[in-house]
Amino acid sequence: MGRRALFVAMGFVASGMLALELGGCTALLGDFEVSAEATGDGGNADGALGGPNGAACGAAGECASGFCADGVCCDTACSGTCEACNLEAPGTCAPVPDGVDPASECAPGDAGAADGGDPDGGVALNVPDGGLVSNDVACKGSCNGRRACKFPGEETACGTRFCNDTATSVGYACNGRGACDLGVRACQAYSCEGDACRASCAAVDDCQSTHFCSPQGQCQQKLGNGVQCVNAGQCANGFCVDGVCCNSSCSEFGGTCANPGALGQCKCSRDCGTGSCVLWYVDADGDGFGDRNATYTGPAGQGAIIGCSNLTPPTGYSANKLDCADNNADARPGQTTYFTTPIPGTTSYDWNCDGVLTKQLDEFPGATCKFCGPPKDCEPLKGGCSTAGQRSYLSCAPAKNGAITCGGPSRDDYRDGFVTKVECGASASYVTCGACTFAGGAPGKGSDVLTTQACR
Repeated sequence: MGRRALFVAMGFVASGMLALELGGCTALLGDFEVSAEATGDGGNADGALGGPNGAACGAAGECASGFCADGVCCDTACSGTCEACNLEAPGTCAPVPDGVDPASECAPGDAGAADGGDPDGGVALNVPDGGLVSNDVACKGSCNGRRACKFPGEETACGTRFCNDTATSVGYACNGRGACDLGVRACQAYSCEGDACRASCAAVDDCQSTHFCSPQGQCQQKLGNGVQCVNAGQCANGFCVDGVCCNSSCSEFGGTCANPGALGQCKCSRDCGTGSCVLWYVDADGDGFGDRNATYTGPAGQGAIIGCSNLTPPTGYSANKLDCADNNADARPGQTTYFTTPIPGTTSYDWNCDGVLTKQLDEFPGATCKFCGPPKDCEPLKGGCSTAGQRSYLSCAPAKNGAITCGGPSRDDYRDGFVTKVECGASASYVTCGACTFAGGAPGKGSDVLTTQACR
């Protein structure tokens, strides 16, 4: 039996002078104070040593549990990170709530902090005016409610930030361990604007070249072949044809990117076997030549239809598009006839569709009938004809300055023609030169007939 237990069992009372009676004898032991620890009067209702859990304390010896933490008697030492004994249930060690740090246990650190130089081993930086400035305080953490610290990540800036180019953002950001690091961040989808990668888009340039701006304002990965599209900017290949992204512009005659089973691949819209895909053009006048203005406007188009190079066009269509006027069978390539009226429905006299206006009758503006010298000399013979019955020519004509010149084509043997310029379909005097009646004589009377100029 311990000393305190012995005193209690024997019924002695400590009140200044302690008397000890043993076997009828009384002994005076002296005058002293007995502590609560010795007497069992320590503050617990059950008489245990020290204060109960939750009672205020200044040292472990004041607590029945032997643990004094955060100013109260505690059930454990409660000395771990982000835990305390003075929270909602004083005396019970519990985790510090999420988002607070009453004991400043989650202070910013220096692990991984940069020194302001090039990040990631030598990236060339376009450092803005004013240089680079960092601040670790921005990376201070807090408890996470699970007996640990949490720190801001790279989404939290802690110093200078800037766009190094349109694809990369450079600057100080928290590293998730309580330190402020200088690093390069690639803008995966969005372009860099101001000091950071964008988070939304409104125009093409707001996204990287590998992405496009969706109607929802998000940069979306460009689409592969065969995927539905609205415009070429949405497609990785840069071609949106027939409503799908395609492997080419598919501008070949009859090509389509919407063939079932081959979406996104430019192929002929019909099976031509060993032949290739071509267009057949409408031949409305049946002259064997297709309308040069015919175009393919889709499966329902009438100007041109899909055909095959190894097949014959159906009635009403031709494999060529050479007809300059598909409303008249006389207007066609190879036409040799001259006409005094234009092609019906037009003002054109190009009946042979060669793009060159050819007049039927020669013109010698300002010419008169004369006897000319040797071929191509164009010098009039002043003495008249050299022999009786010689024909005169329209190829020699005096110019306004008095010189003699050829008024018509390069040949000097023309004896009839217009002596003025005559437009197609117009009429003018057509002169035929006469002959002399005797050597040295003047040109005889020829003919002068009102004639219409024809063309093709």
